Amino acid sequence: MSNCALPPAPGTDLRPLLLCCHSEGGAVRLPDFLAGVPGLAPWEAAVSHSAGEHGWVRVLAAHGPVYVAAEADRLLAGLERFDLLVVAPLSLNSLAKFALGLRDSFPSRVFGAMVDLGRPILLETTGLPRPDTRINPHYAKIYRRYWDTLNGGSIAGFTPDTFAIVIDRLARTRRALAGKPPSLAGRGVITRDDVLAAFQAMTPLIVPPGTLLTDLAREEAEARGVPIRFD
Repeated sequence: MSNCALPPAPGTDLRPLLLCCHSEGGAVRLPDFLAGVPGLAPWEAAVSHSAGEHGWVRVLAAHGPVYVAAEADRLLAGLERFDLLVVAPLSLNSLAKFALGLRDSFPSRVFGAMVDLGRPILLETTGLPRPDTRINPHYAKIYRRYWDTLNGGSIAGFTPDTFAIVIDRLARTRRALAGKPPSLAGRGVITRDDVLAAFQAMTPLIVPPGTLLTDLAREEAEARGVPIRFD
Protein backbone atom coordinates (compact mmCIF):
# COMPACT_ATOMS: atom_id res chain seq x y z
CA MET A 1 0.00 0.00 0.00
CA SER A 2 1.30 3.43 -0.91
CA ASN A 3 1.89 5.88 1.91
CA CYS A 4 1.12 8.90 -0.27
CA ALA A 5 -1.62 11.28 0.80
CA LEU A 6 -4.72 10.88 -1.32
CA PRO A 7 -7.60 13.37 -1.43
CA PRO A 8 -10.69 12.12 0.37
CA ALA A 9 -13.75 11.30 -1.71
CA PRO A 10 -15.88 14.33 -2.68
CA GLY A 11 -18.14 15.38 0.18
CA THR A 12 -16.03 13.58 2.81
CA ASP A 13 -14.90 15.63 5.81
CA LEU A 14 -11.21 15.83 6.66
CA ARG A 15 -10.37 13.93 9.85
CA PRO A 16 -7.92 15.92 12.01
CA LEU A 17 -5.47 14.87 14.67
CA LEU A 18 -4.86 17.72 17.12
CA LEU A 19 -1.34 17.81 18.59
CA CYS A 20 -1.03 19.94 21.74
CA CYS A 21 2.34 21.18 22.97
CA HIS A 22 2.41 23.42 26.03
CA SER A 23 3.65 26.72 24.68
CA GLU A 24 5.95 28.93 26.68
CA GLY A 25 3.75 30.85 29.14
CA GLY A 26 0.59 29.64 27.37
CA ALA A 27 -2.69 28.98 29.15
CA VAL A 28 -4.71 25.77 28.84
CA ARG A 29 -7.68 26.40 26.56
CA LEU A 30 -10.10 24.40 24.48
CA PRO A 31 -9.39 24.45 20.73
CA ASP A 32 -12.70 26.21 20.01
CA PHE A 33 -11.50 27.18 16.54
CA LEU A 34 -11.96 23.50 15.53
CA ALA A 35 -15.64 23.44 16.43
CA GLY A 36 -18.27 23.64 13.71
CA VAL A 37 -15.84 24.14 10.82
CA PRO A 38 -17.42 22.90 7.55
CA GLY A 39 -15.41 20.13 5.94
CA LEU A 40 -13.84 19.02 9.23
CA ALA A 41 -14.70 15.81 11.08
CA PRO A 42 -14.52 15.55 14.92
CA TRP A 43 -10.94 15.68 16.18
CA GLU A 44 -8.83 13.35 18.28
CA ALA A 45 -5.89 14.73 20.26
CA ALA A 46 -2.31 13.86 21.14
CA VAL A 47 -0.82 15.66 24.15
CA SER A 48 2.85 16.22 24.87
CA HIS A 49 4.31 15.29 28.26
CA SER A 50 4.64 18.92 29.36
CA ALA A 51 1.13 19.76 28.15
CA GLY A 52 -0.18 16.80 30.13
CA GLU A 53 1.54 18.10 33.26
CA HIS A 54 -0.26 21.43 32.80
CA GLY A 55 -3.74 19.90 32.63
CA TRP A 56 -4.37 19.56 28.90
CA VAL A 57 -5.44 15.90 29.10
CA ARG A 58 -8.21 16.62 31.59
CA VAL A 59 -9.57 19.53 29.54
CA LEU A 60 -9.45 17.76 26.16
CA ALA A 61 -10.66 14.33 27.33
CA ALA A 62 -14.12 15.73 28.01
CA HIS A 63 -14.52 16.46 24.29
CA GLY A 64 -12.84 13.57 22.46
CA PRO A 65 -10.22 10.78 22.49
CA VAL A 66 -6.82 11.84 23.84
CA TYR A 67 -3.45 10.07 23.46
CA VAL A 68 -0.44 10.57 25.72
CA ALA A 69 3.20 9.62 25.27
CA ALA A 70 2.72 6.13 26.73
CA GLU A 71 0.29 5.41 23.88
CA ALA A 72 2.59 6.69 21.13
CA ASP A 73 3.11 3.35 19.40
CA ARG A 74 -0.63 2.64 19.28
CA LEU A 75 -1.38 6.07 17.83
CA LEU A 76 1.41 5.89 15.26
CA ALA A 77 0.28 2.44 14.12
CA GLY A 78 -3.11 3.87 13.14
CA LEU A 79 -2.00 7.31 11.99
CA GLU A 80 -3.10 6.76 8.39
CA ARG A 81 -6.74 7.24 9.39
CA PHE A 82 -6.13 10.96 9.91
CA ASP A 83 -6.24 13.33 6.94
CA LEU A 84 -4.30 16.17 8.52
CA LEU A 85 -2.34 17.21 11.61
CA VAL A 86 -3.20 20.40 13.49
CA VAL A 87 -0.54 21.54 15.98
CA ALA A 88 -1.99 23.95 18.54
CA PRO A 89 -0.48 25.28 20.63
CA LEU A 90 2.95 25.03 19.04
CA SER A 91 5.81 25.34 21.51
CA LEU A 92 9.12 26.82 20.40
CA ASN A 93 10.87 23.65 21.59
CA SER A 94 8.70 21.49 19.33
CA LEU A 95 9.14 23.95 16.46
CA ALA A 96 12.90 23.52 16.71
CA LYS A 97 12.66 19.72 16.79
CA PHE A 98 10.32 19.68 13.80
CA ALA A 99 12.65 21.90 11.77
CA LEU A 100 15.74 19.87 12.70
CA GLY A 101 14.07 16.56 11.88
CA LEU A 102 14.47 15.19 15.41
CA ARG A 103 12.14 12.40 16.57
CA ASP A 104 13.04 12.11 20.24
CA SER A 105 9.72 13.18 21.78
CA PHE A 106 6.06 12.24 21.42
CA PRO A 107 5.15 15.39 19.39
CA SER A 108 8.20 15.11 17.12
CA ARG A 109 7.46 11.44 16.42
CA VAL A 110 3.88 12.25 15.46
CA PHE A 111 5.01 15.17 13.31
CA GLY A 112 7.67 13.11 11.53
CA ALA A 113 5.27 10.25 10.86
CA MET A 114 2.71 12.62 9.34
CA VAL A 115 5.43 14.09 7.13
CA ASP A 116 6.28 10.56 5.99
CA LEU A 117 2.63 9.97 5.14
CA GLY A 118 2.47 13.18 3.13
CA ARG A 119 -0.44 14.50 5.18
CA PRO A 120 -1.09 18.26 5.44
CA ILE A 121 0.24 19.79 8.65
CA LEU A 122 -1.14 23.05 10.03
CA LEU A 123 0.89 24.86 12.70
CA GLU A 124 -0.60 27.56 14.93
CA THR A 125 1.64 30.61 14.57
CA THR A 126 0.42 32.76 17.46
CA GLY A 127 3.32 31.56 19.61
CA LEU A 128 6.04 32.58 17.15
CA PRO A 129 8.31 35.42 18.34
CA ARG A 130 6.98 38.88 17.43
CA PRO A 131 9.06 42.02 16.81
CA ASP A 132 8.28 43.16 20.36
CA THR A 133 9.09 39.78 21.94
CA ARG A 134 10.79 39.69 25.32
CA ILE A 135 13.02 36.75 24.50
CA ASN A 136 16.61 37.23 23.38
CA PRO A 137 16.58 38.69 19.82
CA HIS A 138 19.19 36.12 18.77
CA TYR A 139 16.92 33.24 19.79
CA ALA A 140 13.92 34.96 18.23
CA LYS A 141 15.79 35.07 14.92
CA ILE A 142 16.65 31.37 15.19
CA TYR A 143 13.03 30.38 15.81
CA ARG A 144 11.86 32.51 12.89
CA ARG A 145 14.42 30.72 10.75
CA TYR A 146 13.05 27.37 11.93
CA TRP A 147 9.57 28.49 10.89
CA ASP A 148 10.81 29.61 7.47
CA THR A 149 12.43 26.18 7.06
CA LEU A 150 9.14 24.38 7.73
CA ASN A 151 6.65 26.65 5.97
CA GLY A 152 5.77 25.36 2.50
CA GLY A 153 4.68 22.22 0.69
CA SER A 154 2.45 20.17 3.00
CA ILE A 155 3.09 22.48 6.00
CA ALA A 156 1.34 25.80 6.54
CA GLY A 157 0.56 28.20 9.36
CA PHE A 158 -2.72 29.46 10.75
CA THR A 159 -4.22 31.50 13.56
CA PRO A 160 -7.51 30.71 15.29
CA ASP A 161 -9.12 33.50 13.25
CA THR A 162 -7.93 32.10 9.89
CA PHE A 163 -8.31 28.37 10.60
CA ALA A 164 -11.77 27.97 9.02
CA ILE A 165 -10.56 29.77 5.88
CA VAL A 166 -7.54 27.47 5.58
CA ILE A 167 -9.72 24.36 5.98
CA ASP A 168 -12.27 25.61 3.44
CA ARG A 169 -9.55 26.22 0.85
CA LEU A 170 -7.95 22.85 1.55
CA ALA A 171 -11.25 20.93 1.38
CA ARG A 172 -12.38 22.62 -1.85
CA THR A 173 -9.04 22.02 -3.56
CA ARG A 174 -8.98 18.37 -2.54
CA ARG A 175 -12.55 17.82 -3.73
CA ALA A 176 -11.60 19.33 -7.07
CA LEU A 177 -8.57 17.04 -7.33
CA ALA A 178 -10.62 13.99 -6.37
CA GLY A 179 -13.05 14.78 -9.20
CA LYS A 180 -10.34 14.94 -11.85
CA PRO A 181 -9.82 11.87 -14.06
CA PRO A 182 -6.64 9.99 -13.13
CA SER A 183 -3.62 10.30 -15.37
CA LEU A 184 -2.93 7.27 -17.54
CA ALA A 185 0.43 5.71 -16.80
CA GLY A 186 2.76 6.15 -19.76
CA ARG A 187 0.57 8.80 -21.38
CA GLY A 188 0.38 11.60 -18.87
CA VAL A 189 2.46 14.76 -18.57
CA ILE A 190 2.94 16.49 -15.21
CA THR A 191 2.98 20.26 -15.69
CA ARG A 192 3.40 23.36 -13.54
CA ASP A 193 -0.39 23.50 -13.11
CA ASP A 194 -0.32 20.04 -11.53
CA VAL A 195 2.34 21.26 -9.10
CA LEU A 196 0.23 24.29 -8.17
CA ALA A 197 -2.79 22.03 -7.59
CA ALA A 198 -0.74 19.76 -5.30
CA PHE A 199 0.58 22.84 -3.49
CA GLN A 200 -2.93 24.18 -2.88
CA ALA A 201 -4.11 20.74 -1.70
CA MET A 202 -0.99 20.33 0.49
CA THR A 203 -0.32 16.88 -0.98
CA PRO A 204 2.76 15.35 -2.59
CA LEU A 205 2.99 15.48 -6.37
CA ILE A 206 2.28 11.92 -7.53
CA VAL A 207 4.06 10.84 -10.74
CA PRO A 208 2.70 7.51 -12.07
CA PRO A 209 5.06 5.12 -13.90
CA GLY A 210 5.88 6.27 -17.41
CA THR A 211 4.49 9.77 -16.85
CA LEU A 212 6.61 12.71 -17.99
CA LEU A 213 7.59 15.27 -15.35
CA THR A 214 8.55 18.49 -17.11
CA ASP A 215 11.59 20.49 -16.00
CA LEU A 216 9.37 23.48 -15.28
CA ALA A 217 7.14 21.34 -13.05
CA ARG A 218 10.16 19.95 -11.22
CA GLU A 219 11.54 23.45 -10.64
CA GLU A 220 8.16 24.71 -9.44
CA ALA A 221 7.85 21.80 -7.01
CA GLU A 222 11.31 22.50 -5.61
CA ALA A 223 10.57 26.22 -5.25
CA ARG A 224 7.28 25.61 -3.41
CA GLY A 225 8.49 22.71 -1.29
CA VAL A 226 6.10 20.19 -2.87
CA PRO A 227 7.38 16.61 -2.39
CA ILE A 228 7.56 14.50 -5.57
CA ARG A 229 6.69 10.80 -5.32
CA PHE A 230 7.12 8.35 -8.15
CA ASP A 231 4.52 5.57 -7.84
